[in-house]
Amino acid sequence: MLFLLVAFSTIATERRAESQGPQSRAPEAGKSAAEHEGDAHRLVELLGHQTYQSRSRARRELIQRGPSEAVRSALATGLRSNSLEIRQASWQLLQQFEWQEFDRELERLTSPDVSPDDIRLTGWREFSAIAGDDQWSRRLYGRIVRGHHATVRKLIRNRNADCQRRWDDDPYRLATSDAVGWALLLFSDSMEIAPSRPDLSASILNALNHSGLGPLRVSAGDRLVIQRLVDNWLSIHPKAGNERDRLMVAMRYECNLQAGQLCRQTLADESATAAALVTAMLCGCVLHHDDLGPHLSRRLNDDRTAHIWQLIASRKTKIRTQVRDVALALLLHQEGIDPRQFGFVELQADPLLLFRDHSLGFADERSRQAAHEKGRARLGI
Repeated sequence: MLFLLVAFSTIATERRAESQGPQSRAPEAGKSAAEHEGDAHRLVELLGHQTYQSRSRARRELIQRGPSEAVRSALATGLRSNSLEIRQASWQLLQQFEWQEFDRELERLTSPDVSPDDIRLTGWREFSAIAGDDQWSRRLYGRIVRGHHATVRKLIRNRNADCQRRWDDDPYRLATSDAVGWALLLFSDSMEIAPSRPDLSASILNALNHSGLGPLRVSAGDRLVIQRLVDNWLSIHPKAGNERDRLMVAMRYECNLQAGQLCRQTLADESATAAALVTAMLCGCVLHHDDLGPHLSRRLNDDRTAHIWQLIASRKTKIRTQVRDVALALLLHQEGIDPRQFGFVELQADPLLLFRDHSLGFADERSRQAAHEKGRARLGI
C-alpha cells in the first residue's frame, strides 16, 4: 500500500510539472548553429529519460523549437538510437512536424495571394506545369494530396527510377464522378519517364474513349483541369492506341489543339486506316478546318470500307460506310445541304462528331452509286 501511494504521488508530481508548461527556455538568439544542434541532441536524449517529467519537458521543448534544421537532425539521429523510447518519440515528433507543415502548405495552396513558386507541397510544381495554376487546379490538387499524400510523394521520388508504378488503380473501376481518382491516374501515368506498364496506358485510353467510362460527371472546374491532364497525357503517350481512338478522346474532352493536330496528321498520312480517315474528316468539319475541302475532294474515289453497321431492327441489313461516302456527305454539309436529300437515308446525328460515322453508308452498291452521282452533280464535281 505504501508503495502504491508513493507511485501515485510521483506520477501526480510529474503531471503537475508538465501542466505548468515547459521549464526550459526557447533557444537563445546568440547561440551558434553548433550550440543549437548540441541542445537539440541533448533534448532528444532526454526523450528516453527514466522519469515522465523529464521526457515531457524534452518533448515540449522540441515542439517549441519547431522543425528547425538542428531539431530535425537531432530527431533523425534519435531514430537510430539504441533506446526504443527515443526511437519511438523521435518518429512521432517528426511525423507531427511533417503534418503541421503539410497543413500550412495546404492553406497556402488555396490562397490566391501565394505565388505558385512559393508553394512547397510535394508534386505541386509538376502538377501545375501540366494542369496550370488557377483556383480549379489548386482546389483539385488539394483534394488529391489530402487523400493520397503518400502516393504522390512516392510518385515524385521514384519518377526517374526503373520501378513499379506507384499508382495501380484500374481505369475501368474509377467512377465517372471521381475527379480526384482520374486526375491522380492521369498525373501518375504522365510522370512515368519509362512506363513499366504500357498495358495500363492502353486501358486508360480505352476507358477515356468509352461512352460509359471516364471522368465526365464532374464539376465544371474539375473538368477544366481534367481536360488539361488528358491533353498532356495524349502528348506524352503518342503510341497509345490507334489514331481514331486518340482523336475521339481529344474531341470528347475538348482538347481542340491536340485534336486539330491529330486530325491534320491523319489526313496527311497516306497509310492511315479508313476508320481513322473518316474520324479525322468528321473532326476537321467540327473544328472548322479551312483546308478540309481539298482533303474531302481527294477522298471522293477512296472506296475502302471504314465501318460495317448492322441495323438492330432488321438484322439482315448491313450498312457499309466507305471513305468516299463520308467525304461526299461532308462536302454537301459544307454547302449547307442535308445529305439525307441525296440518299443518305440512314444518317444519324452525333453530339460530338456531327454525324455518326457508321451511319454515313449504304445497304447496297446501287444506292451508293445513285447518291454519289446526284451529290457530285449538285456540287459540280
